[in-house]
Amino acid sequence: AGGAVGRWGTSGRVGQSRGGSAAEAAFLLAFSSIRNNDKGGLIWFSDQVERFSPPKKGRSHTLRLIREILFFEPKGRGTLPSLALDYLNHLVTRRSVVFFVSDFQAEPFSRALTVPSRRHDLIAIRIDDLRGEALPNIGILTLEDADTGGQLAIHTGDRQTLSRFLSLAEQRRAALT
Repeated sequence: AGGAVGRWGTSGRVGQSRGGSAAEAAFLLAFSSIRNNDKGGLIWFSDQVERFSPPKKGRSHTLRLIREILFFEPKGRGTLPSLALDYLNHLVTRRSVVFFVSDFQAEPFSRALTVPSRRHDLIAIRIDDLRGEALPNIGILTLEDADTGGQLAIHTGDRQTLSRFLSLAEQRRAALT
């Protein structure tokens, strides 16, 4: 299973988006499936299941998946991992190894992970934004929510703003753990 590759923020690697990092993880998994003669498939999702490529073996199938990952543009703006996990549960009935690639920046969906984790070997791969835990002191900064388009202007030099930002980042990290 895969996440929406596209409109994500930065990753910890300079110059690479989180979508690029997710795509890179998917590439590594795809090439690993060729080497191990395993089947590979993908579920692309946003606030809807965007596309499903059923698991198949072979180099040409894997290269097609990689091409689709590179050029995927989601139609939806939000993120509903539980929808993709439910879709997986109904579609993939044989026990499988499922890699769930996400930044986990969505409404809590831990309950939706329980069924596939009992039915499959579920491996979560979190694409993290290392720069998302520190604010550069650059004055007024406008932040935009990738899912909703909502914007918020903050003053990055303000100590209260910085303290609140760090507190929220710590709460988010603790909740994710």
